[in-house]
Amino acid sequence: MIKVREIFFKYAKENKEALSGINMNILNGESVALLGFNGSGKSTLLKVMLGILSPREGEISYDDINISNNRIRIVRDIGVVWGQKSNLWWDVSVKRSLHILKKIYKLTDKHFETKINELDSKLEIRKYWDKPLRKLSLGQRVKCEIAAATLHNPSILFFDEPFIGLDFITRNEIIKLLKEYKLNNRNSILVLTSHNIKDIEELCSRVILMESGLIIWDNSIDNIQKKFYRKTISIKHNNENLNINSTFNGINIEKVNIGFTKVILNNIKDNEVMIIK
Repeated sequence: MIKVREIFFKYAKENKEALSGINMNILNGESVALLGFNGSGKSTLLKVMLGILSPREGEISYDDINISNNRIRIVRDIGVVWGQKSNLWWDVSVKRSLHILKKIYKLTDKHFETKINELDSKLEIRKYWDKPLRKLSLGQRVKCEIAAATLHNPSILFFDEPFIGLDFITRNEIIKLLKEYKLNNRNSILVLTSHNIKDIEELCSRVILMESGLIIWDNSIDNIQKKFYRKTISIKHNNENLNINSTFNGINIEKVNIGFTKVILNNIKDNEVMIIK
């Protein structure tokens, strides 16, 4: 369990707080999305939670162990992927980078080979085995970054905008891998930042919405869709006597005038074609 208590943080060259009293709990097994505009504080919060930045006030603990005093111990059980940065070595081959991580995490030969075979079956990382990171495409680099982040089977994953610029096929491969990882590691925690609501829908059940360094919404993905998603469809038809002023499966149906009906959708998952039929 991750506990975040009264976290305040301000960058030296800025007048305002980047984080202003953040409080939250993330339970074992949860998949949580941090959502918000650029500058809302998402990435700053991740860096504070990882111990990269030190808060001005407050504390963060993992299973009641404070990260400020035990960072090395805690980060051994964390995997991180930054969409705009690399955790691997730019001029070193993928194979060499992963072998360096094997030594850092003190993995056995058996664990390393088993894990590499598993990752290769899903991401085909051996295709790039002998290439330095700088010679790989964006999609290839992200696959290798995810291999590095999950190599030691961490119980906590932080993914900061991992899908930026990825093609559809690569994105789906990574989504599938993360779903399988969560399925096989049921107590693991996933914290994801993304601007794409579809990524969040597929991977997360809870959304924390941030604005100006504050948490302004913390609820399930279903509730955030109900609150913020609304769409109106106008349907023209020939049945002048149609009387359908009602609610159908939570969808509001209003008769506007003769031969003209308005349907209000409150859920992003509503099937528009089926509703019209």
